[in-house]
Amino acid sequence: MPDVSRNVWLTIWTVASRSDLTDGPTTCSPVMAISGRPAGLTSFALLIVAEIGRGVSSITPVSIGSSSASKFRPRSTTIVTVSAQSGTMMAVSASISCPICNPSRWPFAYTRMATAPFNSSACIGTSLMERGSPRPEFTMNPTRPCVPATSHAGSCACRPPMAMMNKINSICMPQDRDIDFIFSYSHILTLSPIMWTNYGRNIQISPWKIVAPTSLNDIVDAVRLAEEAGRTVRAFGDGHSFSSVAVTGDMMIRSHAFARPLSMIGLKDDVEASHLVHVEAGIRIRDLVKYLRSLPHPLGLPNMGGYDGQAIIGAIATGTHGSGHTLGPLADMVRSVTIVAGGGKVYRVEPTQGISDPAQVPPDITLVQDDQWFHSVVVGMGCMGVIYSIVIEVVDDYVLVEDRRLNRWPVAKTLLNTDHNVFKNFRHQEMLVNPYKVDGENKVLVTARRVRKNEPMSKSASREAPWMVLANGISGFAQQAIQALFVSSPEKIPSILDGGLAALRGTFVAPYNNVFLLGIGGIDGYASEVAVPFERTEEAAERVIDIFERVLKPKNWRTYATSPFSLRFVAASPHYMSPQYGRLTTMIELPFVTLPDVGVTEESRKIMSVIHRDLIDNCEGRLHWGLEFDDLTADDVKATYPKWNEWASVVRQLDPAGTFRSEWTRRMIEPLLEDDMIV
Repeated sequence: MPDVSRNVWLTIWTVASRSDLTDGPTTCSPVMAISGRPAGLTSFALLIVAEIGRGVSSITPVSIGSSSASKFRPRSTTIVTVSAQSGTMMAVSASISCPICNPSRWPFAYTRMATAPFNSSACIGTSLMERGSPRPEFTMNPTRPCVPATSHAGSCACRPPMAMMNKINSICMPQDRDIDFIFSYSHILTLSPIMWTNYGRNIQISPWKIVAPTSLNDIVDAVRLAEEAGRTVRAFGDGHSFSSVAVTGDMMIRSHAFARPLSMIGLKDDVEASHLVHVEAGIRIRDLVKYLRSLPHPLGLPNMGGYDGQAIIGAIATGTHGSGHTLGPLADMVRSVTIVAGGGKVYRVEPTQGISDPAQVPPDITLVQDDQWFHSVVVGMGCMGVIYSIVIEVVDDYVLVEDRRLNRWPVAKTLLNTDHNVFKNFRHQEMLVNPYKVDGENKVLVTARRVRKNEPMSKSASREAPWMVLANGISGFAQQAIQALFVSSPEKIPSILDGGLAALRGTFVAPYNNVFLLGIGGIDGYASEVAVPFERTEEAAERVIDIFERVLKPKNWRTYATSPFSLRFVAASPHYMSPQYGRLTTMIELPFVTLPDVGVTEESRKIMSVIHRDLIDNCEGRLHWGLEFDDLTADDVKATYPKWNEWASVVRQLDPAGTFRSEWTRRMIEPLLEDDMIV
C-alpha cells in the first residue's frame, strides 16, 4: 500500500555479486528505486534501473502505450528516463515496499516526476539483504552514511523481494552474472512536504501520512498502523467538501485507491439480486454509472447530485442528494456496508432484516444486522471507520425528459405544494432563483423531469450548464471574460443572472446522468447548502433573498451572489444523521462563481454564515455535512437531529479509542459524546 509521508525519500539499490564486495558498493552496478504515488493519481511503485554516474539531475516521464507519468494505472509498465551526469536510466514498475509491515524500513517517495535533484550528502541509512533472506532492518545511521548494515533481523509477512531481484537480473544485468546482495541507500530529496488541498482551495493541510490502500486488508493494516503510532484516521475522496469533514493532520486514506466492482456477497435465498450491485466504496460516481450501463442488462442510479467526480461513499456519508420529492438522498439506496472500525475490526452492517446470509459471511468479518447500527453507519461522516464496500440497490437504465420554464417568484412559490402537477406528474423538481430583483421581479427557472416515453433524444449530449448561468447570459463570451465583469461592472450581475436563466429554458432529452450534471467541471466555484422542512420553503427562500439584498455593496463584486440559488426537493430519509432525516426536505444551495486563483472570498463566507445562522435559528435548518464551511456547532447538531443519542452510541462502540476523530469532530461531535444525556 503506497504511503506518501511528510518527507520525500529516494532509495538507491546497488546490485552486487560476491566478487564486487572487495571493492565496496561504489563499484557495483547501481539501481535507483523510487516508489510512491503522485497526488491524485493511482498508486504505483517504480523501479528505476541503469548505471548511475555522479548524480541524478532530472526525472522525465516517457509515455509507453496507455501509461504515462500523468496517468498511471495499476500494475502498468511505465518507462521513466532519468538524466544523470553520465548514463541514462530506464524504469519499470515493480512492487518493492511494504510500509504497513515495516514503514520505517521501506519508505515510499512522493514526487510529481518533475526535476528531482539528487543529494548524496542526505543519506540517512543503509541496509543489506542477501538473496533469499528476510527483509533486513532499516538501520538509521546518519553518522556513517552509505555503510552497509549486516543485520538480517526482522521479517515481513508480505512476499519476499525475489520478483524485484529477478526483474533487475533480466533487465540490466548481464545474463552470466548472478545477484547475491542488494545494498540500499536511502536519501531525502529536496522536494516540498505534502500539502493536501480540497477542490475549493479553502482547506489546506499537511498530514502525517497519505496512504492509498487497494484492498480491505490494506485498510485494516493502515488503521492499525495509525493506532500504533497514536494517530487518527480520516478517509477522503475527490476533495469536493468545503468543510473539514474529511481531513486530519494525521493519516488520510485516499478512497479512490479502492474503487472496483466486486462480486456479490452471500445473500439470503429470498433476496432478489437482479438490481443489487456490490462495489468498493471509493469508486467515482461517473465510473459507477459507466459500469452499471456496461452490464448485460444496463442499470442506473435511481438519482444523482449535480457532480459525478465524487467517490460514491463521500456523497453517501455526507447526505448528498439529487432532486425529486419521492426520492431520498443517495444513502437510501444502500443495503449493506463493510466498514473497518477501531482496532482494524471489520463489520458488515445491515438493517435488522438484512440481505446477507449469516452462514456465508467470512469469518474475519462480523455481521451486524441491526436497524440502529445501519441507520447510524450509512451517514456517518467518517466518524465510525473507513467504509470499504457497499451493496446498493439500483434501477434499470433510463432516459430523462427535462422541461425548463422561466417564471416569477410570486408565481413559482405557488407551485410549492405536493398536490400541484409539477410534483404529481414529474419524478424530479427543482428551482433556480435569482436573488436580485430586475424590473421589480425575482426570476425563477422551474425545472421538472420525468422518465422518457417516446420523445426523440436531444441532438446534443449536454445542454447549457446551470453553474454557468453568467456565461449562458452573455453568449460568445469565455468564462474569463465574464468573470472580468465582476470587477469592472458588478452592478450588471443581477441582469446577467436573469439572462442566464432565460437561456436555460427549453426541453432536453438525454441519459439521466447527462441531465443531472450541473456542469461544474473547470469552473472556479463553490457552494454551501441548507436543508429545511418542505413546508418552510417559501419562508426560507425569502429570507435568503432578503439577506442577499441587505449585504449587497453595489461596487464590490465579492458581495454579490454570482449564481442563482437553487431549491431541490428530497424525500425523508431513515438515516439518523442525514440532513433529510424524518422529513420531506427542501435543499437550498448557495453557489458562488469566483475568479481564477481567488477561491473562496471572505465576503461570500460571511454571507453564507449569515444565511446559515438565520435558517438554523428560524427555519429548522440543517447544514450539509460537506458544505457547511465549518459553521456548525455541537449545539446546532444536538438541536436539529432527534436521533443524535442513538447515533452517538454506535460511534462509541465502533470507535472506542477515538481513532476516527479530527478537528472537525472536536468542534461539533466530541462535545456531545461527553454529554450526560447520551446513554
